[in-house]
Amino acid sequence: MHISEGSLLRSLEAHYELEEVKGLVPISAGRTSDARLLETAQGQQFVLRRLRSKHQATCEFEISHRTAANQISPYMLPGQNENGYIEVQGNIYNLQHYLEPDKVSVQDKFLQMGNALGSLHTVLRHTKIPHQEDRFSLEISWNTATFSHNISGNLRTSLEKYIADCLEIEQRREGIIHADLGIWNVIFHAASVYFIDYGEARTGDYHFDAAALLTSSMSKTWTDQQVATHISNFKKGYEQSGLQLEQDSLLKNMILWLVRGATAVLAEYGETEQTTNYVHHIISDISKYNRLMG
Repeated sequence: MHISEGSLLRSLEAHYELEEVKGLVPISAGRTSDARLLETAQGQQFVLRRLRSKHQATCEFEISHRTAANQISPYMLPGQNENGYIEVQGNIYNLQHYLEPDKVSVQDKFLQMGNALGSLHTVLRHTKIPHQEDRFSLEISWNTATFSHNISGNLRTSLEKYIADCLEIEQRREGIIHADLGIWNVIFHAASVYFIDYGEARTGDYHFDAAALLTSSMSKTWTDQQVATHISNFKKGYEQSGLQLEQDSLLKNMILWLVRGATAVLAEYGETEQTTNYVHHIISDISKYNRLMG
């Protein structure tokens, strides 16, 4: 249902007891939410996110109010109902403080990112949320890619040798994980590392979050030595939290993250020149990580 901006703003002002809101500016449209920047007449800035369900909103608020207390995530406003979201004409929204990203080189942040992730997993060990399914599971994407799009033998073979092992790895459950921790869900602000968008949070393997953050942060222009150094620094930072990352499990989950990405692209777009090239790049990355970490 279409909601006028004026109606939405009036609802937000009342529910969150905000001063006059000047307007909304689009920020991004992700897999789990649409985000817009909200600014009040007094200069306060917030991120308004439209979510897919109350279930997601409940999970995000439970995680965010714990992680914000540990300065791992931006503060999420509870609202009048103290449940962290507002419903306007059937649409679900939450509101959190906006953090202006610093312009930094990610190459200098691997130790800090690892430490922040260790802190996140420490908090999540003591957090309970309602069950959420893995909406982008490898099994679902692979079945869609192979049966609905009928990808060719060569492309199928290039990924198939990883599928069975990855499906087994994907079933490991340690505790609550972010589950979509690409570098796009990281904010560097005021010399700190913050994580955002817990819309896919579920039970899983802590190594999966580490794998996602590592592989999505790496540049293809870096040398093997640079990549190996960044992985080492990340692990050191993580272990400063008192937790451990096992080299073998980390490598397997890095492969899983990459294979999931390849199959998700094939499931959505089918076999094209662009998706075929993407899969070949993924296979090349897997070979590199096997060489460096195997």
